[in-house]
Order: sequence, then C-alpha cells, then structure tokens
Amino acid sequence: MEELEKFGEDFVSPEIKKTKKRVLLKKQKTTSVESFKGIVVTTKGRFFFVKKQSGNDDNLYRCVTSGSMEVNHPHSSLVTVGDRCEFVLSKKDANGFELGRIIKVEERKTFLMRKSIIGNKEDVIASNMDQAIIMLAADNPPYNLRMLDRILVACEFGGVESIICVNKIDIADKEKVYADFEIYQKLGYEILFISALNSIGIDKVYNILKGKETLFLGVSGVGKSTLVNSLFGKEVQKVGRLAKNLRGKHTTTSCYYLNLDENTVIIDSPGFREFEIFGVSREELPFYFRDFEPYFQKCKFQPCSHIHEPKCAVKNALKRGKISSERYFSYLSIYESI
Repeated sequence: MEELEKFGEDFVSPEIKKTKKRVLLKKQKTTSVESFKGIVVTTKGRFFFVKKQSGNDDNLYRCVTSGSMEVNHPHSSLVTVGDRCEFVLSKKDANGFELGRIIKVEERKTFLMRKSIIGNKEDVIASNMDQAIIMLAADNPPYNLRMLDRILVACEFGGVESIICVNKIDIADKEKVYADFEIYQKLGYEILFISALNSIGIDKVYNILKGKETLFLGVSGVGKSTLVNSLFGKEVQKVGRLAKNLRGKHTTTSCYYLNLDENTVIIDSPGFREFEIFGVSREELPFYFRDFEPYFQKCKFQPCSHIHEPKCAVKNALKRGKISSERYFSYLSIYESI
C-alpha cells in the first residue's frame, strides 16, 4: 500500500465490503479530466507502466494509484501486470514520461496468486491471462515436482489453464524425464519437451501461444528468457548465466507484458526460488487436485481431509495405485503448509 500512503488515509466503504467492487476513498471527488482505458504492462517501485488498450498509441504512461480508485476485484494486491484499468494523465516528468493516475481497476477474469515472500500476505503475480506455461529444466537446475504441484494448484485456483514445458531436454536422460512426467499427461496436462537454446520444439510452443495471453513462470535458471528471445527472434529479455549453486540468477526482475504479434501476448515473470500457496483453504485443497476428483465425493465423511478419516475413497484409491503416491505426498505437504 506504499503507493497509496502518498495520498493520505484510505478506507473501504462499509456498504461494499462484501462485494468484489471496492472504492478507496480519500475524498469523494469527480473529475472532468479525460480518462483512457489501459493495460498494466510492467511495474517499477511504486509506479505502474500502462499502455492504452486501443488506437495506435504505443507510448507507456507512468502511473500511480489514485487516492480515489474503484477496484472491481477482491484482492489486496490492487494493481498488477495484465490488469485492465482506467487512468488519467497529468504532466510529463523530466525524462519525458507522461505521468498518470489509475482511477479504476476492472474485474480480473483470471489470476495467479502466491504467498508473498515478505510477510503472510498475497502476491498476485499477473492477471487476465488465458493460460500459463510452467517452465522447468530437465537438468541444470533439476526439476522440483513438489513445487510444480503447488503452481498447478495456484493455476487451478485462479482459473488459469496450465501447460508444463520442460526445457533443456537435449542435455538430460530423456527416458527418465518422460517417465517422471507421465502422470501429469494422464491427468490431462499438456507437456512440452523443448530446448530453447537449440530451437527444439519452439514451433509447438508458438502454436500454443498464438492468439492468446500467456504467463511464463518458473524457477530461476530454467530458460524462460532464452525461450522468449527465441520466440521473438531477438533479445527482448536479458539472459543471465546460471549460478554455481544451480539455482540460477534472477534475469527478469519484473513481469513484462510483451506483444509477440497483434493478437498474441507473453507475460514474462521473474524467476523464483520458492512458491507457497495463498488463498486456498484446507477444505478446498482437494478440489484442485485432478487425481482426487473421481473419488473425494465418495468418502464416508464430508468434508474429508483424506488423511486420517476411515473409509476415505481417496486413500483407498491410493492403496489401489489409482492415485500417485508422489502426488499424494505433495497434497500432504501443501495441506500442512496452509
């Protein structure tokens, strides 16, 4: 809320607390200044860079949040990359950027949320994408399927279609990698095996992206920026060297909303080292595990945690090999962390 403090104290109007629509009020003011529809394309500090949704204006407008702002989503992360918004302009700064104020944020049709790395609060990484490409490396750094399961839950929670993309397949034991991801294919997730550096499988990635807005995400060092550069045919994101500890260096520091063509958008997000679920309750968690879907309504007790209750259909399916033990252990890990 740092960007709001500049404008004085704000509060949520009591009569709309229980709705998606919230209005942050310093004073109820009306303005005759012309407003524009925009898309938030990146952030820097307390500033949000916005481009106009229509017309031939390719300028980016550096904006802050207004002291009187209408918010049509339920999240405490008021503005993020991908948000559709309304903004007004004021004046140019010393660098020639036109300064603006965001006065309205539209409802988010989808979102990807995680627990913030600072404090027990939410971090909405991006919004309004059609799908997410979850990137992992077949080797260097090795993939972490526990983290993948957490990201898949977050995507399901935010209404985002998930596509798993395994990079660096050319330097790995292919048979072992294919076997590890077979369970995800059986669950209906699309899996891509590529080498961004050597242009293996890039055409398949492009065909999946065509005409959609896609969030790229994954841990540091898996090759997101290399893939983005390969798709654009030029360096649009800086590529860093992998750190000696195999965790990688952060080569992207903010989300960027990039137009691959007129109808195709890539949102490139910063690499991360951890991913914790936020906003999902323990009671809701089973709904975001596709493997549980055929069974959880058959449990004797409702609700069922699928951990200690007798006559649990999920545990019975686990014993019969219908549910992967590795996926079940992921469920237990997430359950305990919530």
